[in-house]
Amino acid sequence: MRIHAGLAVLLVAAMQFVFSVANGPLWLAPLAGVTAWAFWRLVDPERQARGGIMRVAGSVAIGSLLGSLPALLLGNGQTPRDIAASLVIATVTGVALQALGFRRHAAVCVLCKRPADGGAGFECPRCADRVCARPTCWNARHARCTRCYEREIVIFPIADKWWTQRLGPKVRQGECTSCGKEAREADLRECGQCHWPMCQRCWDYYNGTCRRCEWTIPDLPARLRPFVRAKSRGARNRAPDDGESSPPRAQGGYARGGGRR
Repeated sequence: MRIHAGLAVLLVAAMQFVFSVANGPLWLAPLAGVTAWAFWRLVDPERQARGGIMRVAGSVAIGSLLGSLPALLLGNGQTPRDIAASLVIATVTGVALQALGFRRHAAVCVLCKRPADGGAGFECPRCADRVCARPTCWNARHARCTRCYEREIVIFPIADKWWTQRLGPKVRQGECTSCGKEAREADLRECGQCHWPMCQRCWDYYNGTCRRCEWTIPDLPARLRPFVRAKSRGARNRAPDDGESSPPRAQGGYARGGGRR
């Protein structure tokens, strides 16, 4: 990238030197800014944030200065004021083009189709769509977009091997600690810390976190890890709050499973 920066500066400097030697009018100055913007747009079109704006501004400012000084020393008739004005015009032109491009390509929420406020937003770990932080689009409590929450989109694989490697074999007796489904109705797996069982659906619903003690399934999918804070194995067991939302419960109360000890 340093090589590209050097090339951008040299390109602008060469243009500015030609303009200065030819004693060109100030309306030619924006061409230097356009050139720097087009160069970086071609070399690295994905970089549209503040760093991209600073990069264009630096290329134009340094290049214009390096290209104007030799012409000034040669006595081409331009005054330092003319050179300063040319530098400012070229820099403003390049920065304006970069800023407009950034605004046009700013991330737009997939759900509400509006730009994210201040660039804030999340990549949903379940559907991988970029959504804004507005509560109508992002469900912060369950770390997923509202669409995935409403449709109950799963993130964990259904392969039995994946579950067995992390939680052990199926629990043959008891009920899910969260929704109350019995072992004959659902695939129950024990928590690795408190050993109370939950069904696969509830493990997925709570992002791999035990509803009773907040222990977390090891080796979660990479895209989910930033949203889940694993509890230590010595974490204090606690029962879920009565007011906390949960998947629809099957008939029957909580009952501990008869799984491994």
